[in-house]
Amino acid sequence: MRELELPGVLMIKSQLHRDSRGSFVELLSPHLAKTLGVRSFPQVNVSNSLHNVFRGMHLQDEPHGQDKLIHCLTGSISDFVLDVRPDSPTLGEHIKIELRGGTGESLFIPSHYAHGFVSGADSTNVVYAVSKPRSQSHEISIDFRTTSVLKSVDAPSLILSNRDRGAMSLTTYLQSLA
Repeated sequence: MRELELPGVLMIKSQLHRDSRGSFVELLSPHLAKTLGVRSFPQVNVSNSLHNVFRGMHLQDEPHGQDKLIHCLTGSISDFVLDVRPDSPTLGEHIKIELRGGTGESLFIPSHYAHGFVSGADSTNVVYAVSKPRSQSHEISIDFRTTSVLKSVDAPSLILSNRDRGAMSLTTYLQSLA
């Protein structure tokens, strides 16, 4: 486990067991949750994405903020973590992490960061455990095109949902906190 450039964002390398049948990895355990400072992960989501699908930048506002444990099962993703903490010295900065299926690597993202990813392959499957259930009325989508993430992607080629296409700007989000 190692901390990345944004405080609390962790890359986790689980032991990957391989044999003639395939592989096995333990992604989540009570010990890992305790180590991460998370009481539990009551909801687990799985997404399947085509190549160049962009999902993000998402978070839930407090008290429904979700810590996330992200793992790429198949394919690959470019994962983005954006600092949206108003008083942070790294406000507006992001980190980009490549996750690939079959590596045993996971990414832990505390609830106060926005998260998104771009699928690098057709039929990319991502599983993510969250520390609190989805609360639709507390969901926030920030338009990546208004953030530093824009410099790290080929925006014209990305496939976006209507929700992400109509997301608020980072400036609007920060103003809503004032």
